[in-house]
Amino acid sequence: AHALIIGNANYPGSARLVNPINDALGMERKLVELGFSVTRILDADRETLIRGLSQFQKAAADSRVTLLYYSGHGMQIDGVNYLMPVNIDLRQGASLKLQGIPVDTLIESYIPGATKLVFLDACRDNPAINSGFRGFSRGLAPIQAPTGTLIAYATRDGGVAEDGAGQHSPYTQALLEIIDQPEDISLVLRRVRDKVMKETGGRQQPWEYGSLSGGELVLSRLSRSQP
Repeated sequence: AHALIIGNANYPGSARLVNPINDALGMERKLVELGFSVTRILDADRETLIRGLSQFQKAAADSRVTLLYYSGHGMQIDGVNYLMPVNIDLRQGASLKLQGIPVDTLIESYIPGATKLVFLDACRDNPAINSGFRGFSRGLAPIQAPTGTLIAYATRDGGVAEDGAGQHSPYTQALLEIIDQPEDISLVLRRVRDKVMKETGGRQQPWEYGSLSGGELVLSRLSRSQP
């Protein structure tokens, strides 16, 4: 099992985020405990992000289970979801499509494996939403999960995920506490949803898009199933 952990926080000006680095490091520690081989990318500009994705694609080429965790800014532009590197220029709203990494392309081209788990804590306040440029929408757009893929949003499409007042965002904190429970991932994510909704007073409702097949997928058992 291989995992790619991305945490982007050091955005320019008011787009800067507080918790993504803590979130990424916390998820790295947790996934290592669960038996994953982890690749970590922090505060990546576009060139660094693409290089890291290419290296991960090669390193995890023979993996049975792969996992992508991203904490940082994500944007919906003309109905397409993008993950944003830290060197985005919000004054150039018309070029943000070129600056961002399309989520669909990232999953299809850079995340190998028969089973793919994607966790996007990426729906923080969109700093470009009030820029005056057309095409920007609140939160992330619904997404079609390819076969064998589960895509989990920190909050449902069109919503905004909180960065959090503590060490971690509400969504990542719930993942850290629950993801190692000895249950199928679908049940784990229901518990994550319940916890986040309770902690945020219902303001944030995690959501999943899934196309997994086969039997149970229990992450806490992965280390025991490695050859």
